[in-house]
Amino acid sequence: MFWIKGDWPFYWQEHLSSFTLPEIWSSVWPTGLGGNQAIILPLKLYLEGVVALFVNNLGIPWEIVQIIFFFGLFFVLSIYASFRLTKSYFGSLIYTTNTWILLVFFGGQMGIALAYAIAPLVLKIFINLIENTVVNKNFQFQISNFKFPMMAGLIFAIEVMFDMRIALLTGLVVLGYVVFHHVFIQRINFKLFIIHYSLVIILVVLLHAFWILPSVFIALRGGNVANIVDTTYASLEFFSFAKFENSLSLLHPNWPENIFGKVAFMKPEFLIIPILAFSSLLFFRNSKQSIIEQSSNLPVGRQDRAILFFALMGLASAFLAKGTQEPFGFVFNFLYSNIPGFNLFRDPVKFYMLVALAYSILIPYSIRSLGGFKKIAFVAFVFFWAYLNWPFIVRSNSGIFKQRQVPQEYVRLKEFLVSRPEFFRTLWIPSVQRFAFMSDNHPTLAFQEIFKSKKLDETVLRDMAVKYIIVPYDSEGEIFLNDRKYDDKLYQKTIAELNKITWLKKIERHGKIAVYELSNPKPHRFVLGNKLIFSESFDKFWYAEFGEEKVYSKPHGMLNSFEIPQNQRKSLTLSYEPQKWANVGSIVSGLTLLIVIGIIYTSSRRK
Repeated sequence: MFWIKGDWPFYWQEHLSSFTLPEIWSSVWPTGLGGNQAIILPLKLYLEGVVALFVNNLGIPWEIVQIIFFFGLFFVLSIYASFRLTKSYFGSLIYTTNTWILLVFFGGQMGIALAYAIAPLVLKIFINLIENTVVNKNFQFQISNFKFPMMAGLIFAIEVMFDMRIALLTGLVVLGYVVFHHVFIQRINFKLFIIHYSLVIILVVLLHAFWILPSVFIALRGGNVANIVDTTYASLEFFSFAKFENSLSLLHPNWPENIFGKVAFMKPEFLIIPILAFSSLLFFRNSKQSIIEQSSNLPVGRQDRAILFFALMGLASAFLAKGTQEPFGFVFNFLYSNIPGFNLFRDPVKFYMLVALAYSILIPYSIRSLGGFKKIAFVAFVFFWAYLNWPFIVRSNSGIFKQRQVPQEYVRLKEFLVSRPEFFRTLWIPSVQRFAFMSDNHPTLAFQEIFKSKKLDETVLRDMAVKYIIVPYDSEGEIFLNDRKYDDKLYQKTIAELNKITWLKKIERHGKIAVYELSNPKPHRFVLGNKLIFSESFDKFWYAEFGEEKVYSKPHGMLNSFEIPQNQRKSLTLSYEPQKWANVGSIVSGLTLLIVIGIIYTSSRRK
C-alpha cells in the first residue's frame, strides 16, 4: 500500500536503491533525455539524501520515511513555526489548514508545502534580529553577537532548499518589515543592520554554493539555468485562476475538488474571513494585547503598530495573488515584465502564502480584542473554520492519503524492464503513467513532451536509444481524458494508430499495457561517421576528451555530438563542465555548514 497524488511521485524500490547525492546533470530530468537540474538540486538533495541514508543504508521502508520527513514534517513545522510567530493556537490553525495550503499539500507539492511550513519561523527569527539592531543597542565584536544572524541564515537557507520562490516571498516580507519597523516602531542602527543582514545573505549564498556556483558559471557562459520554465504572457494568463474575491477570502480557486484548471464558484461564507482579519484595524489603537509577543521592552502600543504592516501585506498579497485578473490586472503584467525574478511567479496563487501569514496574525488579534466575548468568539470561530473545511474533509480520502495498490500490470512491466540490463529508453504515448518504471539505466520519455509533431520518426527514436514504445494502462484516470473524464476511445485510438506502424513489433501485452519493440536502437553512445553521438539532450557544456584533446558538444538534432579527431578513437572521457564548479561549491557549502553550527553552539554555551 502507498500514497500518491498530483505531483507526489511513486518510486519503485529498484529506483530508490540508486539514490545517492545528486549531481548537477540528471539523466532522467526533466524529459528523460537528461538536463541541467540546478534549479531543483536543493530539494533533490534533501530527497535523495534522506532516501540514501534512511532507506538504502538503514533499511527503513520508504513508506515510513516519507511520512516522517515529508508529510509529518509539514504539519510539525507548520504548527510549531506559526505558533512561534503568532503565539496563538488559532493562528496555527489558520496557517496550517487554510484552503490554499491544504490543496498544495494534498496535491503532493511537498517542496512548496515544507517551505511554507517553515516561513513563520524564518520571519520570527528575523524579527528577533531586527530587535537587536535598534538604535539603543551597543554593538561589540563578540562571537555571541553573531548567533542571531547565523540562525537566521541557516533557517532561511533551509527554506531556500525546499522552495526558492516561497523563500523569496518570505524575504520580501522581512525587508518590508524592516522598513516599517524603522519608520513606525523604532529606529534601527543601520551600521549594525548592514553587518547582520550582509552576514545572512553571505551565509545563504555559501550554504547553497553547491548549485549557485555552477549556475553562475552557466549564466556567464551564455547558458540557461532554468530553460524548462515557461515565462510567456500566455502561461501567466493561463495560471491566473484566482479572482480578487477568491484571494481576499483565502479561498483557493480549485476548492474543494483540487482539479487543475477547474475554477469553482465563489463561496460567500468565505467573505467572513477578510472581515474578521481587517476588523483588527478597529482595535489596534486601544488594544492591550500585543500582536506579536516579543522579548522587546517596547511599549505595547508601539508593538501593536505592526498590525498595520500585516493588514497592508494581506491586502497587497491578495491583489497580487489574482495575477492578471481584474481589477487592474495590468499591474501584475507590468511587474512580470520589469521586475527581475518576478517571472518566477507565473503561478500567482503562490502569493496566497502571504495572505495566510497575514490572516494568521490578524484574525486571532481581532478575536482577542473582543474582551469578555473572546472565549465565545474563539469557540465559534473553530466551528466556523471546520464548516469551511468540511467539504474537503469528506473528500480527503481521494487525495494524497488515499491508499492504493500497484496494478499487477505495472509490476510485471517493471520486472520485464529490469531483467534487461543494457541502457535503453522507453517512450510512453501520450504521457508517462505514474507507475512507470524508470531509472538512470532506463529513462522514460513522454511523447507529448518530446515530439513537436504527431508523427513518430524511426531514425530519431533509434538515435535516442528508445527500445520500447508503451501505451499505458490509465489505472488512475489521469491520461486519456475527455472533459476531465476517462475516455477509453482515446486509449483504443492510440493502440490502433501504433498497430499501423510497420517498423514496430508488438510484443506480449501486460494487461491493458501495450508494449511495442523498436529493433536495433542505438546505444547510449555511438559513432556516426566521424562523430561520437551521446544520446542525452544537447548542452554545450558537455565535452569529450580524446586523449589530450578536448572537444565540446555540438547539436545532433536534440542530442550531443563530438567531432572525433583523427587517430583518437580509443581514449575517451565525457564530462559536464559545470560539475567541476558544483564539486567546489559542495566543499564550500559543507565547510560553511560546519562553521555555522560551531558558532551557534559556541555562542549558546557561553551564554
